[in-house]
Amino acid sequence: MAAVRHCDQSLLSDTTISVTSAAGSLALTFATMVMAILWPWAGAGAAQDDDLVWSATIDGRQVDRVDSGSPISLGRESPTTVVLDVSNEGSKSVVVNAMRMQGRVLGLAFFTYTVRLGLELDAGESAERTVELYLDDVTDQAVGLIPARLELLDEERAVLVYEAFPVEVHGSLWSTYGWFGMAVAASTALLIAVLLLALARTGKPGSVGLSENRWVRGMQFAVPGLGVGLTLTFTLSATSLMVPSIAAWLPTVALCAVVAFLIGYFLPLGHVDAGGGAHSAQDDRPREDESSTANASLPTADG
Repeated sequence: MAAVRHCDQSLLSDTTISVTSAAGSLALTFATMVMAILWPWAGAGAAQDDDLVWSATIDGRQVDRVDSGSPISLGRESPTTVVLDVSNEGSKSVVVNAMRMQGRVLGLAFFTYTVRLGLELDAGESAERTVELYLDDVTDQAVGLIPARLELLDEERAVLVYEAFPVEVHGSLWSTYGWFGMAVAASTALLIAVLLLALARTGKPGSVGLSENRWVRGMQFAVPGLGVGLTLTFTLSATSLMVPSIAAWLPTVALCAVVAFLIGYFLPLGHVDAGGGAHSAQDDRPREDESSTANASLPTADG
């Protein structure tokens, strides 16, 4: 009977270690994915050609005057008309090879439309072009408020100039953007479940729970916190409540991660005694006092 009990405890311990190792691997994978998302923003601010002066309208609206309160609407209903007015005020000729409209969230492109222009402007020359964009598939790629950019490209497809503006895509939750958001939410839910499981096992003999090191425990909470921030970003974006620009999503994700880290850091944990019960260090003080009192009341050999 004792052998069976020992076998069960060993099996439980091995299972606990396996689950904890899997949770650690999952957390590392999730953190790596987050860093991969954040990294492209390091080079987001491309330098612009000061000699190229331009303006653009989309469906009659001046692009540089569009704000989040009244974004440009994109959908299947009709072609999107883009009118470009470009002037070369430099001393050398400039080739504007193409125009690109792109929607990016967290450094990831969810829709891209490129049209060849083939403009070669000599010094002091100006040109105007009207482009019709057929966005029949945009509703399958994104949904809600998306930060977009209109870019003019050279022959090497490098960005000459660009203008950032918000768009509202009347798409489906089952679009690429919607599926990505749901995948992030599912990963976050799994991380939270693993964290709660570790919390429940903390202090139990033979179980691997949360770390006793405050910094490590804080990081155990911070990774799901990042997921909560990303999930919140996608939810607010898909429901057209927030444009997930870098100025909006970065503080949101950082705040959720910091709050989660602080919760883990300051979370009080007990320790396991020889009898298998979990208690805090404060629980030892009365026992020490009682032991001292008992020792003082015992008769001595001299008495």
